[in-house]
Amino acid sequence: MVAYLTGKNAEAAQAYETAVKLEPAAADFQASLGDVYSAADKLQQAARAYEHALRLEPGNASYAVKAGRNLLKLQRSAEGEAMFRQALRNDTGNAEAHFQLGKLVAARGDYGTAVSHYEQAVLATRR
Repeated sequence: MVAYLTGKNAEAAQAYETAVKLEPAAADFQASLGDVYSAADKLQQAARAYEHALRLEPGNASYAVKAGRNLLKLQRSAEGEAMFRQALRNDTGNAEAHFQLGKLVAARGDYGTAVSHYEQAVLATRR
C-alpha cells in the first residue's frame, strides 16, 4: 500500500483493516496489517495481526520473524525466541531468524551458540 510506504500509518491501517474484513483468510493482509501497527507502535495490535497470519499460514517463516521482532519490542523475549525458532523450522536458512537468535543467546552468555547463529546468518545472506 502506498499509504504505508509513505508513512501514512493511520490511512494504511484503515485500508488493511478493510482488506482483512473483506478477505479474512488472506494471511498476507493480516501480516501487512501487523507491519502497519508495528510501525505505528501499536504493538499489541501488531502481535494479534501476526498471530492471525500465522494461524492462516503456520509455515510462513517471514510471518514468524515479523512476529518475533514485534514480541521483542514488547519485551517478550522468550516468545520472540520461540517465533525465530519456528521460522528456522520452516526455513533453515532464514538470515534474520539466525541473527535475532544470535543476539538473544549472546545476551544469556551462550556465545558459542550465538557465533553459530551469526555464521548461519552470514551464510544465508550469501545465497
